[in-house]
Amino acid sequence: MHTITAPDGTTIAYDRTGAGEPLILIGGAFSYRRFPGQVKLAQLLSARFTVYSYDRRGRGDSGDTPPYAPERELEDIEALIADVGGPVFVYGHSSGGALALHTARRGAPITKLAGVPEENAPGDHAIESAGALDNGAAPAPTIMPAITTAVTANHTREARSNRPRRRSARTQDPD
Repeated sequence: MHTITAPDGTTIAYDRTGAGEPLILIGGAFSYRRFPGQVKLAQLLSARFTVYSYDRRGRGDSGDTPPYAPERELEDIEALIADVGGPVFVYGHSSGGALALHTARRGAPITKLAGVPEENAPGDHAIESAGALDNGAAPAPTIMPAITTAVTANHTREARSNRPRRRSARTQDPD
């Protein structure tokens, strides 16, 4: 575990794994860096990227300096990017995707951005943010095919493993 200090003094915890260009994973509101899905995704991506998976403030091993404001979370991401040395790739899941997009809009050195809105089905989940960022505030990040592939593969495996199994007539218990 590594830590950084956000501008308001909050300690932010993160893990670093893999080798390659830096990629920051931003989990959803109810996630943290040791959440099984987040760990799996970091493992998949670490073959190609140096993955930074962090605990958003108030989660896991990160602190939480009151009062809460979404802007503090954007500052946390900017502090992590500065610690990494930017520019970075960013992948955000659910509300983490919204934070990633807002951080890019503020002009953070984000090369490429991908996100997964919670309501979309696997295989149709990747959002391209280039159009949304075409406001002159920051270079327009684009979707990262490697992340899309890894996330889709992970969702597909999970969907298969969570599918209810049918029992054949030979193995059913008698009533």
